Amino acid sequence: MESVAIRVNFEGPAKAGHYVRWFDVVTIRLRRNGPYVIESDEVTVIDWEGAQYVIDRRPIALCRCGASSKKPFCDGTHGKIGFDGGRDAKGTTPGVIS
Repeated sequence: MESVAIRVNFEGPAKAGHYVRWFDVVTIRLRRNGPYVIESDEVTVIDWEGAQYVIDRRPIALCRCGASSKKPFCDGTHGKIGFDGGRDAKGTTPGVIS
């Protein structure tokens, strides 16, 4: 299965009460026509009210198609509905989002 890796470096205060060290690196993989896969044990998923989700498996797969019955997590529905994840990162400039 093909994927695109995005490495994100954080430095400084990430949120009130949380501090992310400069050397923390999180890898987020975009599965072709599938979920965002977050490959880190140091990641938490928090809802819009600040409540933390219980993570029962790693890596974390977050829904990108919008059709999962386990949102925000992926349940594989993208494969059943023919989700098209859009373009890949080939030909783009690293670190530039357009």
